[in-house]
Amino acid sequence: MSRAPEQFEALAEQVLGSIENTTTRMMYRKAVADFLGWWRRRDGARLDRSLVHSHLRDLQQADYAPATINQRLAAIRKLVTKAADQGLVNSREAMAIARIQGPSARGVRTGNSLTAEQSEDLINAPDPSSVRGKRDRALLALLVGCALRRGELVGLTIEDVQPRDQRWVLLDLKGVHGRHRTVALPIWVKQALDTWLQSSRISEGPIFRAVDRDGKVSDRPISQQTVLQIVVTSGRAVGLDVRPRDLRRTCARLCRAEGGDLEQIQLFLGHSNIQSTERYLGARRHLNEAPNDRVRMKWHKGRDLAS
Repeated sequence: MSRAPEQFEALAEQVLGSIENTTTRMMYRKAVADFLGWWRRRDGARLDRSLVHSHLRDLQQADYAPATINQRLAAIRKLVTKAADQGLVNSREAMAIARIQGPSARGVRTGNSLTAEQSEDLINAPDPSSVRGKRDRALLALLVGCALRRGELVGLTIEDVQPRDQRWVLLDLKGVHGRHRTVALPIWVKQALDTWLQSSRISEGPIFRAVDRDGKVSDRPISQQTVLQIVVTSGRAVGLDVRPRDLRRTCARLCRAEGGDLEQIQLFLGHSNIQSTERYLGARRHLNEAPNDRVRMKWHKGRDLAS
């Protein structure tokens, strides 16, 4: 039995519609769309165990993390199971695909943090003369200077940037498990953010959006996978092997190294035990003494952000 990937598009929407968690649905949508697009480029290929194995090998060669590959495999399994129910895939083949094992997480990098000098090299890696470069600089600045998670970054809107206590902040960011926190913007981060927004002429809605090859800014927000690609590519440009979560860790350690108060850093990061910490210590957020203000970066001379 041979079916074309186009026959699976409507089925994919049914599968995605059954997923309640918004983040999981978004990640599965990306996984399924990428798989179907990859399959289309293999003219006449039959959906079977070997095809899915080939897709997984390509993901590994593209340096996707084992956790990401396993999540994508789970999305493909779900699609294939639904396809078997509707007769688009032979049940025996569907079972064979369901038994495919994803890559082991053993030996996977546990993460690292950058020095202040490495962090400064990283944020200066993108070309500030291009629209895309301005976007990527602002994105890296928020990761290094504000310790944002990828999901928080792609969900940022213009409305989240607000003045409070005579400074600019990201107001009431929604983190994991629905927790909210307010993050202060260091001056150098706000500078990069303003440059991107002025260049892109974004005045409302999502802050970080896709940019095409001609420098045209789309209405479509970037994905978490795009954030990963920007960080990895920028890191490689300055000789670093780095991931977004490394930058969150980097920001926390730089804050601490510059004398940031431990409790304020916990509040700043929005860790899972933040409510307990606040109740136990009676700690309050001091936006005028934000710990990430101590992390200072410089935009290199001769590479004007506004150029």
